[in-house]
Amino acid sequence: MLTFIFLLLIILLIVGLKEPGFFIRWHYDVNQKLFVFYWAIVFIFYLVIAGWITKKDAKDYYAEAETHFYKGQYYEARNALKNVSSDDPYRWMADDMLTDMDSLEKVEREERKKAVLEKKKSDKEKEIEQLTASLKREIKAIDDGVNFSEYRGSVESLQFGLVLFATWANLIQDADPRIEEQVELASTLEQKVKRIQIQEFPKMRKEYVRIVDELMWEHDIEVEGSAQGTRWITFTGGTFASNGNIKDFQTEMHEVLKNFRFLQSRYKWYEHDDEVTYYELSPKKDSDLVDFK
Repeated sequence: MLTFIFLLLIILLIVGLKEPGFFIRWHYDVNQKLFVFYWAIVFIFYLVIAGWITKKDAKDYYAEAETHFYKGQYYEARNALKNVSSDDPYRWMADDMLTDMDSLEKVEREERKKAVLEKKKSDKEKEIEQLTASLKREIKAIDDGVNFSEYRGSVESLQFGLVLFATWANLIQDADPRIEEQVELASTLEQKVKRIQIQEFPKMRKEYVRIVDELMWEHDIEVEGSAQGTRWITFTGGTFASNGNIKDFQTEMHEVLKNFRFLQSRYKWYEHDDEVTYYELSPKKDSDLVDFK
């Protein structure tokens, strides 16, 4: 009803601004200003009546709070109950509702907490299962035979081989020391990985020397590896007559050479040069698990 009257007043305002004399017939000189004056009086009267009609009492606020309460909207319910004064007959009902809300919220908090703990427990169990399955899978893959020829032919392919070693190392390190099965699986995998690394690192270094020698050919640089285990790598070229060039080249190559576990990098100006500049790389042993950190 109030909405209808409000809309009617808006329509009267629009029409009256165009034809003020249509509504005010008791004035001989009617204009928009006079019409707006009378319209404003009517509108103020409407606001007073609307305010009186829509004014809420304690019963209304309690009913509003009750609606929110049954919808689980406790924040809105509490706000509505704030309008119920302490000396109102509905106050004791409001207090009972507040007590019920406190109890329900406590239960809900406990249920949420329980749900979070159960989810964490479930996630942890899944994580344990996944890690255990991964350890078993990698052990089986090694027992079935890993084709390391896939990790040859380019520096990038060789680096993927290092990534494979690092993946195994991460699995081993992630094993939970409190879970006996994982400890045993991790120990088994570690022994197998170490044996593979001892076999493969010398081959990877030899392949690295071959590949880099081909790449450096166009820069007039020869690359050689030492005979046993290819633990040393030697770069020979006219560019290494400059100590600055040696330093820059070593800075660029240091991390890669160390990752492939070369013990030493050497630089010569020409093949029979007696003056050799060398750098000790201090890498890990071939048997040590790979860790890029």
